[in-house]
Amino acid sequence: DLIKPIFWEIYKAVIFNETGVVINHTSISEDAGALIRNYLKWLILDESGEIPITKSIYLHGSFGVGKTTLIMAGLKFTEYLAVKVKYKDRLFKSISMDELFLESYTSESLKNIGKLVKGFWVLDEVMEKHLSYKHYGKEHMIINDILMARHNLWKRNGTPTMIISNMRPELTRL
Repeated sequence: DLIKPIFWEIYKAVIFNETGVVINHTSISEDAGALIRNYLKWLILDESGEIPITKSIYLHGSFGVGKTTLIMAGLKFTEYLAVKVKYKDRLFKSISMDELFLESYTSESLKNIGKLVKGFWVLDEVMEKHLSYKHYGKEHMIINDILMARHNLWKRNGTPTMIISNMRPELTRL
């Protein structure tokens, strides 16, 4: 019963830290509230939510609507649970796709992408520009490779991935 209020406080703190805006229950639409409740249930493996706990999440929307903020609040929440109640089920790490591509470009190696083939990951801000990537003159389809590796991990172990993007799934080549 304490899970919802704890998550709510973490979510409010994340929003305040990022925007300086104080939110309350009345500033959240009914649809957004349902999304938050279902995401939280999925995150803690509560099967009563509308998102099947065995599936990955693809969260899309316009820039600045709070996709990353919501997901990061969930990550902070699971970190809190890991400390307080030894929660170990879904401890996600997050990486920005721009950060990943910059690391690959500056290191002259694609090795850092290998870390994404195991564990729980949030792939943040997957954009059209990431679909094709030139690395020292050679074109790579890195996002496709990452998603295929994540899909294979899900098939083998049931390990989900969270993807945050501004691209609607039906308009992508993913």
